[in-house]
Amino acid sequence: MSNTVKKSERCDDAPHLRRIHIDDLEVGMYVEKYGQGTFKDPFAYPRQEIVAVEQIEFMRKSGAVDVFIDPGRGVGGTIAPDSGLPLEFLALEHKIPFVDELPVAAAIHAKTLRHARDLMDAARRHGRLDHAASREIVSDIAASVDRNESAAACLAKLGARNGYHVAHLVNVGILAVLFARHLGMSEAETHEFGLAGLYHDIGKARLPEAILNKPGPLSPWERKLARSHAVEGYRLLRETDGISEAVAGAALEHHERPGGKGYPRGLGDGETHLYGRLLAVIDVFDAITSDRPYARAKPAAEAFRLMYSMRGKEFETRILELFIKSMGIFPVGSFVRLNNGHYAVVCEANSDQPLRPSVKLVFDPRLRPCRAEFVDLADASGPDGRNRLEIHENLDPRLFGVDVLRLLT
Repeated sequence: MSNTVKKSERCDDAPHLRRIHIDDLEVGMYVEKYGQGTFKDPFAYPRQEIVAVEQIEFMRKSGAVDVFIDPGRGVGGTIAPDSGLPLEFLALEHKIPFVDELPVAAAIHAKTLRHARDLMDAARRHGRLDHAASREIVSDIAASVDRNESAAACLAKLGARNGYHVAHLVNVGILAVLFARHLGMSEAETHEFGLAGLYHDIGKARLPEAILNKPGPLSPWERKLARSHAVEGYRLLRETDGISEAVAGAALEHHERPGGKGYPRGLGDGETHLYGRLLAVIDVFDAITSDRPYARAKPAAEAFRLMYSMRGKEFETRILELFIKSMGIFPVGSFVRLNNGHYAVVCEANSDQPLRPSVKLVFDPRLRPCRAEFVDLADASGPDGRNRLEIHENLDPRLFGVDVLRLLT
């Protein structure tokens, strides 16, 4: 019977160490020893941080099956586990109408896309990030969210049509600011968490394009290399003046999962910072609802159903529920068909009644343009004055040749 382990276990003789299978070893972990400690398989003591996947392959070829790691050493060992922020939901008030903020938010979004491209290019070429420009960008996003969150949320999902990895930085940055506001974070915390979102995948700039844009599944070696982006991003951010440990730590920890099932360090419950746990949800939501080299985008409602089925395993349940509430079951920009046959676009979420957002009517039942009308489904009745209007179906606008952003403007 094999003595190998498939998940992290603490060692009885050295409680500060964890034993993991060689397949679970990631770049950024600190290996104290490997082997079985027997006459035939004595311990080897490399006592080194894994900085490249080649080290893992060397240990594997040396016969390593189980390795003993020290979670307190290696990359990110000084990140504080938690900020202690209470997780409560705060509804936001709109200071100006959606249609008035949308063009302003669009200009901020375009500026943020240009900046994200510059960040990725700088990270790839020389590693010197323009952090001052990033702070200005996040400040602009926060101001837009404060005026009307729906406009910024809409552009986070509809404003970029190509270049997934750059758009992903932008989307996660915007959604991080929006989520921070709904959690009641202070202005300083909101800006810091927004920066964490904008920077969270910056380490991918160091990966080969062939891996980033591969249309099919990655090989085990490619997957291990791809996962190193968390450590690469952390190191890059720690080398940039003015970036806090919490922001850099979020780049390192946003792939950690409950029960120590994530990477790069396999940290368990209570061992990661709040920013990383929040970004874990935002990151996956944006990925599922975006076109990626290997998968087409899914509607937000479908993404939420999938993610909710993984609550407690991939995501903290409370964080996931709060994020869904902040976005709405039908997020802004969703293309829907109502129970009276008309087609509409969601233009404002309803946190109290998430199934009844405000919508803009755009097509009649025969998909002919109709008179534009904004309808609050929480109050709206049908043509007979009795039956309430409600969303019957969430649709993929691409199947209808519909440009949702144009319909909203």
